[in-house]
Amino acid sequence: MIDLHCHILPGVDDGSSSEEESCRMARLAVESGVTAVCATPHCNVPGCFDNYRTEALEERFLRLARLLRERDIPLRLYAGMEVYVTPETPRHLREGKLLTLGGSRYLLVEFGFEAPFSFAQRMLEGISAA
Repeated sequence: MIDLHCHILPGVDDGSSSEEESCRMARLAVESGVTAVCATPHCNVPGCFDNYRTEALEERFLRLARLLRERDIPLRLYAGMEVYVTPETPRHLREGKLLTLGGSRYLLVEFGFEAPFSFAQRMLEGISAA
């Protein structure tokens, strides 16, 4: 089983608060039959979480992957983001500020509960074009 949406990356959002907690999460995932996880920290949440693609964020992904190997936790880790959609999202994608799921062409997005269908449709078209 592959978990495509997991807040396992420590210290970047409201998910794991430490490397130890991330390792506990990883062990629980493996015990539950999960073989791979896409770490998807919140991104682009106005006034809350930026977490755009940076060297520092990429180093956090690499550090956690190394830690899992060092502790013999057999869980593959892929990078991604849970992107809160704003009018700037298509531009952020074109500019390379956003990470797709495991380097694929798929972007995990979320909309605010109040977002009208017309906004969601327009943004998804823009994201698809980007």
